[in-house]
Amino acid sequence: MPSDAADPAALDRAMRAIPIIAFVGLLVAYMIGSFAGGMTAALVVDGRSNRPSVVTGILLTIVEAVTVFATYYPTWFRAASLLTYLPFSYLGCLAARGRKARH
Repeated sequence: MPSDAADPAALDRAMRAIPIIAFVGLLVAYMIGSFAGGMTAALVVDGRSNRPSVVTGILLTIVEAVTVFATYYPTWFRAASLLTYLPFSYLGCLAARGRKARH
């Protein structure tokens, strides 16, 4: 069963047809997700260290780099998404300060 997703040219055409607002929505989802990931990582260690949140942001950035360079994404989206994870993970860490994880 042939699939357009298996055809790089078809995938490239499909990605180029996606409206800008969809990329903006995806970027907002990345911000929310990295904030939540940073907050969760900080709560796991009860706010004793920033390191888990920073590691979360770094890992998300690495995975995103692989993703955005493997197929077509607008240049502005590549830059914005790669600059999103670490700051929002750290903001999640700051939001978790003074809170305790529920066990």
